[in-house]
Amino acid sequence: MGESWEVYDIEGDETKVTNGPLKGYSLKELIFEFKGNFIGHSVFKKFNGQFPLLIKFINSKEPLSIQVHPNNEYAKLYHNSFGKNEMWFIMETDLSAEIIIGFNKELRLCSTHKCNKLII
Repeated sequence: MGESWEVYDIEGDETKVTNGPLKGYSLKELIFEFKGNFIGHSVFKKFNGQFPLLIKFINSKEPLSIQVHPNNEYAKLYHNSFGKNEMWFIMETDLSAEIIIGFNKELRLCSTHKCNKLII
């Protein structure tokens, strides 16, 4: 499995612009300079000028491990960071690939074929 972090703001190891007029600027410096005009005013306010996302590519030929992530309160208390919610965008896959997800609530499928949504 290969993983590359593409856009991130981790203390001491931030994404840097690689070309153009802002070449060499870190993500943190861009947020400081352009504030809400760069990441959105509500995001700037809510996350106190920090970039709240980690954008990465994962190349997995084998099953990934089970992941358990802290909520915001736990992460702040023990790691001085944000909790972790995930969003996956699958760019390419084999026909036999599968993804298994879990929920923190009991779910049930609709009993009729007309309904294609999960009821939470």
